[in-house]
Amino acid sequence: GMIEEGERDASKIKDAMHHIISTVEARIDYISIADMYTLQELSRIRGHLLISLAVFIGKIRLIDNVSMEVI
Repeated sequence: GMIEEGERDASKIKDAMHHIISTVEARIDYISIADMYTLQELSRIRGHLLISLAVFIGKIRLIDNVSMEVI
């Protein structure tokens, strides 16, 4: 994905996630890219991350997250 290819701008990654999700019948509640320990939103991808999102598909709210370390 984008991070593995070297992208470090969090807003560009969030925009790409919004674009992908908008291709299906879904409504985004939130997308977050944050420091795993402080949960502060990041503008640059670095360190231990928590990427999380919530999306409504119909009346169902799906929540997912992934943690990773980026050097």
